[in-house]
Amino acid sequence: MPERDSAYAPDDLIAEARRQRSQVEEMAESLGEALFAQRPSSEKWSIGECIEHLALINTIYLDAIDAAAAHAEAQGLVRAADRRAGRHGWLGDLFVRSLEPPPRVKGGAFKPTVPTRRPKAEVIERFLAQQDRLIRTIGEVRALDFARVRLRSPFFKPLKLSLGQALGAMIAHNRRHIWQAEGVLALLRTNPQDRS
Repeated sequence: MPERDSAYAPDDLIAEARRQRSQVEEMAESLGEALFAQRPSSEKWSIGECIEHLALINTIYLDAIDAAAAHAEAQGLVRAADRRAGRHGWLGDLFVRSLEPPPRVKGGAFKPTVPTRRPKAEVIERFLAQQDRLIRTIGEVRALDFARVRLRSPFFKPLKLSLGQALGAMIAHNRRHIWQAEGVLALLRTNPQDRS
């Protein structure tokens, strides 16, 4: 269970965000527009919808993180000398773990994060831009105390997350939907007759 700031180490978060960026870019390069937009069934998202959802939700999360970081900097909440001393809180850690693939609990997407089935180039460009913004943001906030800086979840206001947990949630949520997109791709390649 991630209890300490080291669970959300900036260098590890940046490395994983870069890996995810490359993973999506490589997947997209191998896909034509039709396969990118193809749903495996009427109730399942396409690869494009999985990636578009990430671009949409990451924009909202990064806006919340930027606001919390600006407030924290104004309050002087810089990192303590012993970074491992900070505790993030069990509820936020549980939330981060709940976002990892495979999903244990399925829920609907919040309205502003529901994909609208945009063209592949637009979706990929937006996802990559948000991933680049995430990488920059982690670099910019690394001097802050990842355990003491807090923000409310943009989608579930009663849930307060540490800065580390908010960044960890984005990374875990990315992993979840990239895993979902790869599953869709495998299904479509295995059962091409299912395409409609």
